Amino acid sequence: MPNQSGLRAVEHRPLRILATEDNPSAREVLSRHLDHEGLDLTFAHDGAQAVEALALEAFDVVLMDLSMPVMDGLEAIRLIRASEAHEGRTATPILAVSARTSPEDVQACLAAGADDHLGKPVSRMDLLTRVLQLASRL
Repeated sequence: MPNQSGLRAVEHRPLRILATEDNPSAREVLSRHLDHEGLDLTFAHDGAQAVEALALEAFDVVLMDLSMPVMDGLEAIRLIRASEAHEGRTATPILAVSARTSPEDVQACLAAGADDHLGKPVSRMDLLTRVLQLASRL
């Protein structure tokens, strides 16, 4: 059922979002954009932390930066998709959120298994719209 914002809670709970972002300023922007009723936001600081978080918990949508230390977003997306397939889990929607916006970068995201790509800087409305679109597939 939609709430005041139009975001649906899943099974009467907030949408759980895993945002993978290493930059503190970018994490602050995502926090402000997603500090919204109907959303439960968790951060991973690199791709390895995102892969680990998804192995331990279920999320409704993953936001994935591409350029991070330890493990970049493309590698993390590939590992997440491989783990889901190996374990027979439903694929968690992944939105790549990155300053890397060339057609080649977008294609690489999709080829790795991302569901969509959103270029930085992001507006609150664009981000919420994409999150809602991906969550509606649940």
